[in-house]
Amino acid sequence: PPTPELGAPTPAEWERRYLRHLVHQCGYPPSMALVDIKEAGMGGQKLALERIFTSLDVPATDGRADPSHTALHYDQLDPAQSEKLQREPALKALSRPENNRLVILGAPGSGKSTLVNYLTLCLAGDRLVGDHNEPFSATQDDLHQHQWGLSAQRLRPVRVVLREYAARGLPKRQSVWEYVAADLGREAVALGGYAPILQQQLQNEGGILLLDGLDEVDKAATIRKPLKRHIEQFARDFPRVRVVVTSRPYAYGSGWELNGFQVTRLLPFSDDQIKAFITQWYTVMGQQDGTLGPDKAKSYGEGLVRQVENNRNLRELARHPLLLTMMVYIHRGREGGALPQRREELYELSVVLLLDLWRRSKTIPGQETQTLAEVLGLDTPQLLDALAEVAFVAHRDQPEQEQTADIPGEVLAGKLHKHKGKDVRVSTEDIIEYVRDRAGLLESHGRNADNTDDVYRFPHRTFQEYLAGLHLLKQRFPYDLAQFAREDPTRWRESLLLAAASTRKKLPASVWLLVAALCQQDPGSAGVPPADVAGETPPLQQALWGAFLAGQALLETELTDPAAAQIDSEQQTRQRLLAWHKTILSNGLLPPPDRALAGQALAALGDDRPGILRCDDMPLCAVPGGPFWLENWDRRSQSDWYDGLDKPYWIGQYPVTAAQFREFVQDSGHRPAYGARPLRLPDNWPVVYINWYDALAFTEWLNARWRARGWLPEGYRVTLPSEAEWEKAARGGREIPPTPQIVTPNRLLSLSKQAAPMQPNQDHVGRDLSRRQYPWGDEPEQEPVTPQETLYRANNKEAGIGRPCAVGSFPAGASPYGCQDLSGQVWEWTRSKYGDKYPYPPQSNYETISVRNQENMILRGGSYFNNQNGCSARIRRVPRDLFDVNYGVRLVVSPFLTAGL
Repeated sequence: PPTPELGAPTPAEWERRYLRHLVHQCGYPPSMALVDIKEAGMGGQKLALERIFTSLDVPATDGRADPSHTALHYDQLDPAQSEKLQREPALKALSRPENNRLVILGAPGSGKSTLVNYLTLCLAGDRLVGDHNEPFSATQDDLHQHQWGLSAQRLRPVRVVLREYAARGLPKRQSVWEYVAADLGREAVALGGYAPILQQQLQNEGGILLLDGLDEVDKAATIRKPLKRHIEQFARDFPRVRVVVTSRPYAYGSGWELNGFQVTRLLPFSDDQIKAFITQWYTVMGQQDGTLGPDKAKSYGEGLVRQVENNRNLRELARHPLLLTMMVYIHRGREGGALPQRREELYELSVVLLLDLWRRSKTIPGQETQTLAEVLGLDTPQLLDALAEVAFVAHRDQPEQEQTADIPGEVLAGKLHKHKGKDVRVSTEDIIEYVRDRAGLLESHGRNADNTDDVYRFPHRTFQEYLAGLHLLKQRFPYDLAQFAREDPTRWRESLLLAAASTRKKLPASVWLLVAALCQQDPGSAGVPPADVAGETPPLQQALWGAFLAGQALLETELTDPAAAQIDSEQQTRQRLLAWHKTILSNGLLPPPDRALAGQALAALGDDRPGILRCDDMPLCAVPGGPFWLENWDRRSQSDWYDGLDKPYWIGQYPVTAAQFREFVQDSGHRPAYGARPLRLPDNWPVVYINWYDALAFTEWLNARWRARGWLPEGYRVTLPSEAEWEKAARGGREIPPTPQIVTPNRLLSLSKQAAPMQPNQDHVGRDLSRRQYPWGDEPEQEPVTPQETLYRANNKEAGIGRPCAVGSFPAGASPYGCQDLSGQVWEWTRSKYGDKYPYPPQSNYETISVRNQENMILRGGSYFNNQNGCSARIRRVPRDLFDVNYGVRLVVSPFLTAGL
C-alpha cells in the first residue's frame, strides 16, 4: 500500500488501497509459482494473469443443454466425447441468478484458484479505473470475453483462502466476517481502517465473497463442521453478497454439503482450450522473451499444438491445466523437443525443470550464470534426494490428507544439511532461498502458529506425493512402500502409483515385486467379509486396499496384459489380483468411486466373470407371468395392478456391455450411428453412445443368432423390453420366486416350461414390497455420513462416480428377479413409444421394433448423473438426442409383441 497521506484516509482512499492490495495478491498466476521466470529466460518479467488466462468451463445448464454431464469424469472418455458435451464458461455460470450461492468443484490443478484470482483481479481493477497512481489493465472488459453477466453490478470482491481462515480464524472462533476484518488489520496488510467501511458496503451494496480451497482444511469435525456453519451463517448475514466456494470433488460430499448452495464442476480443457492456452502463452513469451521473439514463439506454439493434437496421451494430460502449464515450460526448455506421454515422466521433467532449468537459460544482464554446484554445493540428483526425503517426512506426518503439508524451516534445513557435500561453505539458509525463490519448488508461507519458525510448502500436493514416492523407492523397496499404502491408502495412493511408474522405467519386474507385496493373500484366505461389514477389521481392510492398489499400479504402469506376467510368480500374483477384483465387485466392497476404478482394472486384466464379455453367455433373469403394480408417472393416483404380462419372460441380468456390443459390430458389420465411440469403452462397461436404432439392431442380430441355434422357445424373440416389462423386472410382481432364477441362453428352451415356486413380494419381516419404488425396496438410500455407512445400491449421483462403471458393481441393488444396474448406471432404451397413455392397452400401437420408426422412444432407469428419485422404478424419459453418453440397452426374451409392431 502507498504511504498514507496527511490526515485520515477517506473511505474512497481506503477502498483504493484495499483494491490495490487485491491486485497485488492476484495479478500473478498461481501456477507461475512453479517456475522462476528469470531462470526461464523471461527477462525477469512476470506474466500478467489477465494476458494468459484461458477460460475455464463448467457443464452448461441452460435450456439447450443436458445437465447430466455435471458430474462426468471426462478423463474416462475420449476427446470426441468431451468435445460433444455442452459447456459454458464458468464466469457465465457464476453470473446466473440461481448461482448466487455456488460451490465450484475441480480436480487438483484444474484452475480453481486461478479462476478465483482472475475474477478478483478483474473486479478490483475495474473499480480502480481512473486511478493514475498505478496502471491496472484488468477490468470487467476482460471478464466480458468469458460471458460474465454481472458488469452492471460492479461487484466488490472479497477473497479468503479457507486454509488460512481455518488455521487463524476458527481457533479463535471468528466468523468469516470477523476473520476478514482481522486479516485486513494485520500489520503486513495495514487495512484495518477499511474493515467497518467494507462491512457497510457489503451489507448495503452487495459484493462477492470468494472462498478458495474448502478441501484444504482438515476433515475432522472440529474444523469442517464449524467451517460449514460459518460459511452458511455469512450467507445469511450478508444476503446481498454472492458467495462462491471452491473445493476438490472428493472433499465435498458425504454430509459436508453447504445448505442452499448450487454445485458445478470445472471441466477438463477441451481441444480448443488447449490450443488457446498454448497460443496465448507463447504469444506472451514471444513478446517478453528477447531470446525467443514473436516469430519463433509462434512457431514453437504451433509445434507444441501439433504435438498435443497428434498424441492422444499428451492430449489427455493437456486437459489438466497444471500439467499443461508444465508442458509449455518443458517444451520451451527442450527447444521444441518431444514431450513425455506418461504423467510420471511429466512430473519428473517438471521437477528437473524447476531444479535445473537455469542450466539451459540465457545469461541475465548483470549476472553470471553459475552451475548448481558452484551456488549450492549440490548437484541435481543430490538436491532431488534431499527434497524427496523432505516430501516423505512432510507427507507422512501431516494430519490432513488433501493438501500440501506445512514444512517447518527447521526440518527443511536439517534434511538439506544432511545431503550437503563435506566442503560446502554455503549456508543452509542460502540453499533454502535457492529452492524457494529461484526454483519455486518450495514456497514460503509465513510463520507457524506460535511464530517460532518459518513454514514452507510444495506448490502443489502432486509434487509432494511424487517426491515422497521417489524416497520410498530407496527405502527397503518394495516392503515399506507397500506397507504405507496398505495401512493408509488415501494418503499414499498417488505416491505409490507414481513410484510404480518411476521404477517401471528402470526395471519392469520391480513393479511385480511391489504388486506382490501389496496383494499377499487370496481373497478367500484373507477372510473377506460380506459387503455390509467391509473394512470392519483392520487386517481385512489392509488386504482389501492392498489388492485394489495393486490393480491400480498395474494400470498406471500398463502391465495389465497377460503377456506382462512373464514368470510363474508374476502369473500367480496376476491371478490373485483377478480374484480380488471380482470379489470387490461381487460383494460391493470399497466406496463407489474406488469400486469403479477396481472395475476398470478388472476390465484391463480381463474380466472373466460369466456373461460379461460374450453375447452367448449373457445371464438372463426369469420373470414369471402374473400381475404387478404399474405406476402412472404423471397421474400416480391412477396406478393399478397390471395383468398384461401374464406369460413368463426373461430379461438381461446386466445392461449389454461394450464387449458384447463390439462382438455384434464385428460379426454383423453394423456401423454405429456415433462411429467408434461405443467400441472404445472398457469391456465391462455398459455400452453407451448408442441410439435406438443401434440398440434395436443389436437385439435383431442376437434374435437371429439364438434362433438359428435353437435356443429360443416358440413364440419368443430377443428384442428391446417394453416399459411394462422393464418396470416389472425392477419392481417384481404381486408374487416373486424365493430366489432369482438366472439362466444362460442355451438353457432357455429346457427351462421355459418349468414353473418356479412363488411367494409374496415382501421383505424379511413381512412388509409388502410389491409397490416398491426401487429394485431393492421402497426406500432410497439414506445419505451417508461416511462411505462405509451404506451399501450403495446404485450408480447414481449420490454414489459420486460420475460415469458408467463395470456392470454388476452394485449387487445390493438387485431386483427381486436378480437384475442388476436397473437403477442408475445408464438409461436403457425400450420399444415403447412416447405417448399420453401409460399404461397403454396391450394391443395398441404404442410399441414398435420397426427400423422405419421416426417417433420418440422411451428410456428407463436413470443414470449415473441422476439423483435417487430420478433412478426409481417409475421414472421414464424422452430423449433430447438420439444418442448420448448415458444411453444404453438391456435385452429381453419376450412373447409380448403387440399388434402395432
